[in-house]
Amino acid sequence: YPSLLDADGDGDLDVFLQTKSQPRLFLNDGKGKFTDMTFPLLPSRISPPATSAFGDVDNDGDVDIVLPEYPQPVLYLNGGKGKFSLAPLKRIPALSGYPTSVLLADMDEDGDLDLLFGCRGSGPEAGKNVFLANDGTGTFTLLKNAMPGLADSTALLLPADLDRDGDLDLFVGNNPGGDPGRDRIYWNLTRQVDFSRVPRLGFPLSVDFHSRLSAGKTRLAVLPLVSLARTRIPIPPFGAFGLDPITLVGLPLLSTAPSTARVTMDLQVPRDPVLTGWSLYFQGLVEGRKGGRPTFRFTNVKGGKILGF
Repeated sequence: YPSLLDADGDGDLDVFLQTKSQPRLFLNDGKGKFTDMTFPLLPSRISPPATSAFGDVDNDGDVDIVLPEYPQPVLYLNGGKGKFSLAPLKRIPALSGYPTSVLLADMDEDGDLDLLFGCRGSGPEAGKNVFLANDGTGTFTLLKNAMPGLADSTALLLPADLDRDGDLDLFVGNNPGGDPGRDRIYWNLTRQVDFSRVPRLGFPLSVDFHSRLSAGKTRLAVLPLVSLARTRIPIPPFGAFGLDPITLVGLPLLSTAPSTARVTMDLQVPRDPVLTGWSLYFQGLVEGRKGGRPTFRFTNVKGGKILGF
């Protein structure tokens, strides 16, 4: 499993190679000539071949390495110039499932890289994918309810802002065979609007708005918005406004429930037959916290076609 990274911070790409025994590190001289610097720079240890994740987990300005070993993942901390040391095992909790993929990404928008493992296994917890929050120093804590409790056999984790609300969602590629073989999308609920029932004339509709609670803040404000059409208008620093201004209606201000960071808005779809075939689109302006100060960002846009009687 070869990977490219700037291990020594000199501006060119080096090669990290996972083999059946000792991982190897080849440094680039800047002209594409590589020198094996494994033993002066990497800890001497046997490690099974697997994909790896690279990123600055301790915020010291250089690239660190995470190896998805079972049951205890391994963290190589870069001391600068590509000299790596084995971090204490307590930095990453042991896993119940066998890790088949690993990802470093700032999923909770706190400025550091969090750690995610795609797992497989036969026990009740073994096949569930895992989210570990970074405290900013490269020490990770398991958040049990952060990921859907699905026993997949995951081969690939890819982060991307799939619904264009400014936070990272997750594409989960699963191995074939049975229902766990279905690929999935995990939506990031840092700011999210969603509803499950199709809008129907004269029927109630429940719309959920999500945010992310932070320390010292038990409720967050949500301004719900609804429209009959959608658009996309960037409005820095609030993100992208996605509703049609002509048919826009602002609804009463809401606040998320303590400890859940979610609020449900119940409304009645009008019985007017003229609305049949139109779509209802919802978006929220959601309060967040950054550096102890309030921030406001738009959620994704969620829409559904209105059905008749």
